[in-house]
Amino acid sequence: MAHGIVMAFLQSETARSLVRTSIMSYFRLTSPWTIKAYDRFIDSWYRYPVANAPTHYFYSSNDPMSDATVVRKLIEFQKDQGYDVSAKYWEKSGHTQHLALHRQDYLRHLDEFLLKVDRSNPLLIKSKY
Repeated sequence: MAHGIVMAFLQSETARSLVRTSIMSYFRLTSPWTIKAYDRFIDSWYRYPVANAPTHYFYSSNDPMSDATVVRKLIEFQKDQGYDVSAKYWEKSGHTQHLALHRQDYLRHLDEFLLKVDRSNPLLIKSKY
């Protein structure tokens, strides 16, 4: 996360180094309440997925706030456990920029997912184009 924050907001390597060091110091000092809580949250996705709920992931390799390798491993794990998991991956799509950068592709995948969630819904929820 520290890497993502400094890469997203700072251009100066000196500023990046200073902010990265500050963030990592904060995490070390507050580890029982931050890092450990985050790790427990991630672990819960592996231990207690919602078995009957379809899950869809949108992710990319150049998102500084998310590690595509970790997301891919989670998807593979959940599929191996028999869960209904789908995903859309982009090589280049910044943090929370998928809809803005890949609108048609994003909406198509979202609509496919929404149909999976509740096929019996007479209104057939659909994204707005």
